[in-house]
Amino acid sequence: MNKREKGKDVAETSDAKKPRPTPFRIPGPAGELEEVLARRAAGEGYLQHPGYTELANVHKVKETQRFQLVIGLIKSCKHGEYGEDYAAELKDPTGVCWASIHFKACNEEMFPGILQVGSCLVLKDIVAFRLSKSSIFLNVTIRNVERVIEKSMLD
Repeated sequence: MNKREKGKDVAETSDAKKPRPTPFRIPGPAGELEEVLARRAAGEGYLQHPGYTELANVHKVKETQRFQLVIGLIKSCKHGEYGEDYAAELKDPTGVCWASIHFKACNEEMFPGILQVGSCLVLKDIVAFRLSKSSIFLNVTIRNVERVIEKSMLD
C-alpha cells in the first residue's frame, strides 16, 4: 500500500468517528411546522395521538367502519336534505370528508360554534359509512362530539 492509499484510509476513518451534529430546531410555531413537514415527508401523520385517524384514511373505508378519533375543521355547513340534521364538510391537511351532524349534536348551548365555518370538531368513536363508490359520510351524534374548538379560539 502506498502513502496516498494510507492517507485516504486515515481520512475516511477519522470522518466516520466524528459525531454528527444535532439538527438545529427553530423555536416557536415555525419549528413546529418544520417538524410536521418532516413527519409528513417520513410518511407519518401530522398529528401524533393514539387512535387518531386522518381523513385521507377515512376515505379507504369499504362499507362501514368505526374510528377512535377524527379531527377536522368545518369547511362548509348546510341544512341537511332530510329534516333537522346538518351536513358539514370537514377538512384536515390530508383530505376532506362530509359529516352528517344529528340535530341534537347541533345544540349551540352545549357545543358553541359547532355549525360555524372554521371551527374544529374533535370526534370520538365515530362511524363512517360508504354510501357509494365516491361518497363517504361520518355520522356525528351527540355521543361522538368530544370537543368543539370555536373559530375565534383558532385565530
